Amino acid sequence: MVQNIQAHNSRGSSSTTTVTQALNGTTILVTGAAGFVGTALLFRLLCDPKFSGIKKVIALIRGETVEKATKRLPQTLQPFTLPDQNGEGSEARLVVLTGDCGRPNFGLKGQDLEQALKTDIVIHAAGDTRFTLPLQDAIGSISDLSYMSSRFSLTSPRVKTHIHLSTSFVGWFLDHGKVVKEDFIQNDLDADVTNHSDHVNTYFHAKTLAEGCVNALFTQQAGRKLHRKAARIFRLSTIGPAVDFPRKGWGAGHPSSPVCAALAAEKVKDLSALVDGAFLDVIPIDVAVNQIVALTAAVHSTHSLPLDDEHHPRNPLNPLNQHMTNIPVYNVCSGLRGEENISIDTLNSEEVKIEEPYIPEKNLMKVYKPFLTKILDFDNQRAKGVLGMKGLSPNGTDDASAVSSKLEDQLRLGLNLEGGQGEPAALGTDPESDGEDSSEASATRSSRSSSSSSSDSDSTSSEPESTATTVTTSTANLGSKADGYQATSWNLGAGWRDPSIDVEHLEVDVGPCVVSRWGELDCSKQGSNTELKGWKGYLRMISDEMEEKGPREDWVSYVD
Repeated sequence: MVQNIQAHNSRGSSSTTTVTQALNGTTILVTGAAGFVGTALLFRLLCDPKFSGIKKVIALIRGETVEKATKRLPQTLQPFTLPDQNGEGSEARLVVLTGDCGRPNFGLKGQDLEQALKTDIVIHAAGDTRFTLPLQDAIGSISDLSYMSSRFSLTSPRVKTHIHLSTSFVGWFLDHGKVVKEDFIQNDLDADVTNHSDHVNTYFHAKTLAEGCVNALFTQQAGRKLHRKAARIFRLSTIGPAVDFPRKGWGAGHPSSPVCAALAAEKVKDLSALVDGAFLDVIPIDVAVNQIVALTAAVHSTHSLPLDDEHHPRNPLNPLNQHMTNIPVYNVCSGLRGEENISIDTLNSEEVKIEEPYIPEKNLMKVYKPFLTKILDFDNQRAKGVLGMKGLSPNGTDDASAVSSKLEDQLRLGLNLEGGQGEPAALGTDPESDGEDSSEASATRSSRSSSSSSSDSDSTSSEPESTATTVTTSTANLGSKADGYQATSWNLGAGWRDPSIDVEHLEVDVGPCVVSRWGELDCSKQGSNTELKGWKGYLRMISDEMEEKGPREDWVSYVD
């Protein structure tokens, strides 16, 4: 049984595709292109000469006219909307469309819709980032947009890859000391404004519901033809300003970054609620974008694999094409542990704060106090495997080898071996679990097993035929409520990941990126009179940039 699982997780190709190879000739649509992450994506895709092979980038931006929408972009990006001067009759590399992500087909019509339908890859980055909206408003400006964006990708014949950007903090309801894994999390939430006590704010709640929308649309179900799309959820941790791309300190002062909020706020006098060792998992925006672009390239490269490769979206034997398998999740985060992260004490230090704060202490604490009361780790072993990063897993063991060596043990936890049938164990089999009733789980498993051949039979004759036996264990829940973590029944195993990608020139590892510029990460090892190093050097760079620019007018809506 374990051998069958490992066979499904084996690499499908001996050669490693590069990021540029995977994205050359593609048209990429970015929603929320005028936002913090969206704009940073445009800079990388358009201003990096290594990506000149990308055919076109479509930026979906709100605005009454294309002219007004284009002006919401930095001036450096606006010339890309003009025809390329390198060749006669060349088209512009950047197309700005004024659309509404909350409407079918983004509200586009005519030539604009025709342009959008030529998209190969959709990266959904749109959504309000405020923590304090009423829940219904948060759902309308986050969850609804995710549903419509996913629906566009699912129903557009040309779109092959859909990337949904979420937040790692959808797991913030977990208890102190737990790990947010790269699994789709089922929180049994709904849109009832009285039923969101598990989440500390409406932003996290709406982002969780948004993930549910994406997963529900792209999950394969019995009787439904293979949609042949590659859909993934990328969860971002705390975003900080850029290390050096498109320039040093880019994004400093942006209201979407909690790092900037902390540096712009008055010093918090009472940190009695602070849990010992509290920190933020911070990833600079340019490193985050590098991970997003590289992971997107890895996902999109699966369409170029042989049709009988286990990762090909059109292969019925692909584990993702089995009935009710959740779409994969990647955590886009630093991957650092403990003292290597930015501590709350460091963020509250006068060494790194701006000289004239413009955010009142009470406003800051009202929004960010929940981050002081617990510590959660973000597991990124799946992302590390695809990106070729090295490091330690949350339990302090080697990443890739740990996943491989512990696979059998995890299977024994996740499978009901006593039944002898190789079926996934119900969530309620743990005596201390209050999860899914075993009779319901049994019915779900029976439905999944009997319907897999129906789903597979929808493939074309040129694709590999489905075998009579389905490896149902390939999507068993490998989480355990004994660990304080509840995932759904059909998450992919811990050893599964997309094919590895050669990241080429992209810096994707936060630790080496910061150390190479500022030195030692651990702020506790630095004397008070020494030059600011590591994270303190990074934070001082940001605060210097913020002081030079002065406060942004849009801070008020985020913190008041």
